[in-house]
Amino acid sequence: MALSIGLIGSASAASTLNLKAEAQGKYTAEGFGDLSSVVTNYDVKATSGGNRFWTFCLEAQVYFQSDKTYNASLSLSTDVPSDPISNSTAYLYEQFASGQLTSLFADFTYNSSGGTRLQNMIWWLEGETGGVQDAAMWSLLGITFGSTALDNYSGTSVGVLNLTKYVGTGGDSLSGTLRQDQLVYRGPSTQPAPPSNNVPDGGTSASLLAVALLGLGAIRRGVAK
Repeated sequence: MALSIGLIGSASAASTLNLKAEAQGKYTAEGFGDLSSVVTNYDVKATSGGNRFWTFCLEAQVYFQSDKTYNASLSLSTDVPSDPISNSTAYLYEQFASGQLTSLFADFTYNSSGGTRLQNMIWWLEGETGGVQDAAMWSLLGITFGSTALDNYSGTSVGVLNLTKYVGTGGDSLSGTLRQDQLVYRGPSTQPAPPSNNVPDGGTSASLLAVALLGLGAIRRGVAK
């Protein structure tokens, strides 16, 4: 059963996910149950053999064991504390999943190095410890969203898979219940169309970057957890 479009919560309690760390910055997942066909939403560049798709962690200090099975439910925010993802996080992940980041950034590569770059930027956008601002990505987000770049995302093309401990064969050996929250691309696009030209590695003009930074202190989302 394909993941229903536009219905938050359509990944049922029976949905499970195998989450695997293949390399630094490269996390892949394979969904089962309601998530079994989500990989068909992804460009081949954002997949990794068979039915595995690339995903990214939303919390820098919540853990999982690699190549284990987890219960997965769908939402638009991390679970504890409940923190909706930003417009920018959703936009960058959609462009990644649909294979567009190489056309937006001439120096972006779909490998573990590129994965680390995007993961660090996502953590920065979500106010997580260890996040690193990527100047070129931030400039693109300023062009696309202006001062709403860090506002809460309200679209449907990108979701959050809230993972919890799976009790049974393939489950992990960690204590507690909550595990990492991961991004998932649900398709089709509900985001602004990407610019037609590459964004230079160093960003665009200072004036455009200033637009992106406008109001940052007032709308900065969350704190490091």
